[in-house]
Amino acid sequence: MRKISVVIPVYQAEKYIGATIANLKRQTIDNFEAILVDNGSTDNSVAVARRAMGDDGRFQLLNESVKGPSAARNKGITVARGEWILFLDADDTFADDMLETMLRAATNRDGCDNRAGDDGVVMVVSGYQTWQNGHMLYASPMVSEEYDPKGMAKRLFQVEHYQGFIWNKLLRKSVIDRYRLRFQEDIFYNEDRLFVLEFLLKCYEADKENLLLHSDMHSVIRMITAQPYYYQLHKISAMSSARKGGMVADREATEIVAFERMLSEIAEILGKDNEVYSSAKKDMIYSELRMFRKMVGRRRSFQYRNHMLRRFARKAEAQDVFFLEGKDKILWNVFIRYGRTGSVYTRNPDFFR
Repeated sequence: MRKISVVIPVYQAEKYIGATIANLKRQTIDNFEAILVDNGSTDNSVAVARRAMGDDGRFQLLNESVKGPSAARNKGITVARGEWILFLDADDTFADDMLETMLRAATNRDGCDNRAGDDGVVMVVSGYQTWQNGHMLYASPMVSEEYDPKGMAKRLFQVEHYQGFIWNKLLRKSVIDRYRLRFQEDIFYNEDRLFVLEFLLKCYEADKENLLLHSDMHSVIRMITAQPYYYQLHKISAMSSARKGGMVADREATEIVAFERMLSEIAEILGKDNEVYSSAKKDMIYSELRMFRKMVGRRRSFQYRNHMLRRFARKAEAQDVFFLEGKDKILWNVFIRYGRTGSVYTRNPDFFR
């Protein structure tokens, strides 16, 4: 049995996928499998991937006709046989010892509460660096820490030390299998944060059940100081194509749908009177404003009357936005008007830029 399954959705990635595969081949451990899932690429991604894979038996290339990274990742989950699973993107780069570093953190009991048991560590979160054109722009300021599921869930909605990404997390596959967790395929943005939250909430519920059964078993999320993951700003993503021409596509607006589902799940399991719920709610409001800001001032406002974002604007008046100030507060009032009228036009759009 392979220790780690690496799942990589591939779409229009001919420029990068060869380097990503080569990066995996350089890993300092070889007890892993790499599952590449082509998502209907029309460029040379498949040919480049096959050439880079060669006859290495650790690699396999699958096809998924349903569009979107969620469908591709779900296909990878169904065939993954590793004890741990890591989701990467087709243009990712990382240190040659990334898998070894994360696996060591997952299995090393030093400093870990013994009550966690063999299945205690359910997630390892690595540090990361942001690069553009060969220059490092950012390094995540992480220290070696351990969290329970609720503590980690808080970090999914923090501006500082944000941890909603999927690509810097090693997840215990048995948790995914036990609760039949899958990426939601109708969500194209924020789908990774929704998946991570569901993973954590299931672990939280399991810990509560264990407590009722007088078991001292509990889930541990371990963060490590090492920064083996390099986030490249040339990311190839559906996000860039959805925003082409300045339009806010309905697909991009599914980010807000993801927030609605996250809030529903948080309320069901943790309730509403907690920092996780309030932070997620605030994040959703700022996301709505960010999307709406791109619409403001467009004279051909009729094209937005039936836009998915308007459904959320109709609910805007009921939202508590006490934390909004200045331009954001004024823009929120314009957003409310958009919900009522469907118009995004304002005489001074530059005021909100």
